[in-house]
Amino acid sequence: MGLSSGNLREAENGYWQARPVEDAVLRVAYQLRHKGAHEAHEYAYYELERHAYFVFAAILVCCKILVEARSDIAKAVDDQGEVDAVRDLFIRIDELSIGPNGPRRDSRSGVPPSRLQKLLGFNSRAEAVWPNCSATLHDLLESEYISVKDELADADREAAIEAFLESQRGDEY
Repeated sequence: MGLSSGNLREAENGYWQARPVEDAVLRVAYQLRHKGAHEAHEYAYYELERHAYFVFAAILVCCKILVEARSDIAKAVDDQGEVDAVRDLFIRIDELSIGPNGPRRDSRSGVPPSRLQKLLGFNSRAEAVWPNCSATLHDLLESEYISVKDELADADREAAIEAFLESQRGDEY
């Protein structure tokens, strides 16, 4: 609880109204933790919910204080955010290879690869350098992912319409 510059044991409301929100959140979390450790009775649901909210708020406030105090932590958090975003994009790109009727396979030989095949190939190469990726790589992959996804959705829609029409033609004969 050394993260707060205030006196967490102070009970006067006027004192806490003049303090920053972070200190007040830590104060309530401290107060609830103290009560929880020394009072042995059941709590009503709304009290337990309040405790959970303040535990979560205290975690967020502690993270905010640490990130503001140490720039190396802030940089690590930013870098991890980029890495996670690219990893999630890799997963979404891999999911494009599965269509509504199973895996998408290109049975044409000797034909230049489709945009999906190119994207999947680039995706596998990008995964090799993934931990050291950049925001630019993410933006480029995201842009191509959206384009290919839209293209595949249109192709799937056209294939479904064609299959429906073919089944209707088959019923006529």
